[in-house]
Amino acid sequence: MRHVLLSLGILLILTVSSITAQVPRRSFLFKDARGELAQARAKGETDVLLVIASMPDQNEQVAQAIAGIGGTVQFQADEVDYIRARVPVEAVEQLVSHSAVHSVDISITGSRAFGMAADAPVLPGAESLSKSGSLPEAVNPDTIIWPPVLSDYPIRNRYSPLFDIRASDFLDSNPTYDGRGVKIAMIDMNPDPLLPELQVATDLDGQPIRKISVYGTAQDLEEEDDGRWIRMEDMVTAADGQFTYEDSTYVAPKDGTFRIALFHEARDSLATFGGSLENDVNRDGNPEGSSRLFGVLWDEETNEVWVDTNQDLSFADQTALTDYNDRPEFGVFGTDDPDTPIRESVAFGIQIAQEKKLIALNLGSASHATLVVGAALANRGSEGRFDGVAPGAQLISIAEGGSAYGQIESPLVSIRDHGAEVVYFEQSSNITRNYLLRDGRLVPTVIYERLIDRYDPVILSPTHNYPILGGIDDFVMARGLIGINGHESKENFFINHGVRVEHDDNLLITGGYGPMGNGALKPDVISPSNYVSTALGFIEGRAIPGLYQLPPGYTIAGGTSTATPTAAGAVALLLSAAKQEGISYDAHRIKHAVTRGARWVPHLKPHKQGNGVISVAGAWDILKELDEGGDVVSIVGQAPVKHSYSHLLATPNEGEGLYERDGWDVGDSEERTITLTRTSGPSAPMTFSVSWAGNEEGTFSAPSAVTLPLNRPVPVSITINPNVRGAHTAHFTLDHSSIPGYAYRMLFTVVAPESLDISNNFHVERSIEVPRPGIQSFFYRVPEGAQSLVVDLGWQEREVSMSVSRPDTRAVRGDIVQGGQGVKQVIN
Repeated sequence: MRHVLLSLGILLILTVSSITAQVPRRSFLFKDARGELAQARAKGETDVLLVIASMPDQNEQVAQAIAGIGGTVQFQADEVDYIRARVPVEAVEQLVSHSAVHSVDISITGSRAFGMAADAPVLPGAESLSKSGSLPEAVNPDTIIWPPVLSDYPIRNRYSPLFDIRASDFLDSNPTYDGRGVKIAMIDMNPDPLLPELQVATDLDGQPIRKISVYGTAQDLEEEDDGRWIRMEDMVTAADGQFTYEDSTYVAPKDGTFRIALFHEARDSLATFGGSLENDVNRDGNPEGSSRLFGVLWDEETNEVWVDTNQDLSFADQTALTDYNDRPEFGVFGTDDPDTPIRESVAFGIQIAQEKKLIALNLGSASHATLVVGAALANRGSEGRFDGVAPGAQLISIAEGGSAYGQIESPLVSIRDHGAEVVYFEQSSNITRNYLLRDGRLVPTVIYERLIDRYDPVILSPTHNYPILGGIDDFVMARGLIGINGHESKENFFINHGVRVEHDDNLLITGGYGPMGNGALKPDVISPSNYVSTALGFIEGRAIPGLYQLPPGYTIAGGTSTATPTAAGAVALLLSAAKQEGISYDAHRIKHAVTRGARWVPHLKPHKQGNGVISVAGAWDILKELDEGGDVVSIVGQAPVKHSYSHLLATPNEGEGLYERDGWDVGDSEERTITLTRTSGPSAPMTFSVSWAGNEEGTFSAPSAVTLPLNRPVPVSITINPNVRGAHTAHFTLDHSSIPGYAYRMLFTVVAPESLDISNNFHVERSIEVPRPGIQSFFYRVPEGAQSLVVDLGWQEREVSMSVSRPDTRAVRGDIVQGGQGVKQVIN
């Protein structure tokens, strides 16, 4: 444990001051979208890109309305009433208020290549390690070398999450329940397909099949040109096996007429945004005088594509490729040297947009996608180093870019066109972070819910890495979707980081904490993260200075970005088992099983762990009980909500959970009323016992039982008495003997802050222990009219980081002064 001294002072200058009905429509732009619209006006832009959820069965009417105001529809999916369109800036508000429109958001574009997602950060000093591609060589034991050769211990003794998710015994008893027969879609960019762990999956008959079943992109060249799409505008005709183009004579694969273009490695296929490729797709180091051009030839009649990967001006020595999703085969730039640990080659998949005359070279160069994919479904095969959670599962990879439209259309295409059964997101939090309502009415969230209702996939989403009260992104609010926070066990900490910790189960040091803006219970579960996974094979492996060096192709993958594919792999095990055992399931049954079967961790707060650690064994037991006739009833709850934006909720100041960020002091004792309505199940009234998960301080109390008739609201009185400062959270839980797991759960959250006022001279000082790992949160009521806040943080031993946020979860900026054993932040 370590001690820190937290001193707060304030300088005051007063101034005059489908399962259920769909989520209600939002007939206004929230302030994040209004801000984007204002920026567009300020920059003189004439139109903006919108993503639009129409009211049910009103999509065509909305499309006509867009045309009527001078807009252009770019993408339309009537199955889920979704449209992407460019609309004149001055007509946006008119469209938003149209009665056929459910909700509208501006599609922000921010590619991950600009830093939204990357490898886990390297600690200071790591830059001194070799970047040549060679691992440290063995030396004579009598020779003293410094620094010493680093170990690769974490991969030789790899931590597996299977025990922590209670899948070890499950798989030992049933080795074929390994994810076989299940397709998992990753909503990210395209991973490195040449890794040994991404070669083989298994079908339900036990036969080996290709691991990557689909490989493409949902990115639109006109909106998000990262270089992968090549305009095939020029034509050539080959005769006698040759043709001339751009002053060069090429050998043709055959005689005939072709479309042709030149791919420029310094400009195209993600090189525009830099990143891992370093403008060198064939990994030759770009020696002086070398060509950066690669010819691309397309026979429109046969849809065959040739790429001059070796730059010898001959297509005759190249394999004819076609759209990967029609014939799964990768092309390769560069030639690997088997005597070096780093692979000197990069793979690509072809995608053809026939009507637009475009060819995409989808390069397997995305660092973030590659490091998270192994956690879900890596397969050791004959040359790999480890299995992911579901090694038998197949992968669907449709690159989503960094924009709202891509993060809607990638899962839509993956599910509708390619049959994805499990989908996990790795979306950009830039799209959701500023939607502070967090009430499930962001357009992507609405469409995800419709995808679940129509196609029945199991969708999982990160809560994202913003570990403050109420900081989870809106996507997790889609009904049926499973929201994931991060877990890290004692074994994981020691093997991968050399750190000894107190508890067997811990929260990941980053992550997302509930409640949602409408009080809803999130996350749903926590899932292991921060352990060895796959990485790009053509760059140096991960190093922790003084601790270890991993070989190329492997890294420590962390954050909710890894927790989510870990959980997706766990769900794939359940689906694989259900298919083989003939157990009935759908997306909502799977979510019921996962949330009810999770493993509760007593020392973790309810708003941080949700229902606990995902447990395959626990979920499997629940799923079998449901199949044997166990009941599931639907109960809808309404409760008071009070925070900065609660007046903008669909029902002002009311939501799915009890959440009051304002108005409480230590020692207060008040009553609140929640309303419960049972909307399914038997016609006779059902009596449920009431229990609590969390509630360690005894803040909340309620009757010991609740009787719910069918379709009749029942008020339930809750007594709230916070006796210590800070956030108080608990799960109000209803149980019934006929229902596997709990029947219903509502998250209660109230905050009793410490006041800065005249009684303490606007100054508070605390000495606390910060656990390792851990985050301590403190809440202060700053008087209205204050113009300055000073926060002093001091420590005795290890350095402690600090972050200050507003009640609406936005980060607070200010002048920061760093000292020897402390830091001061002045907020004006």
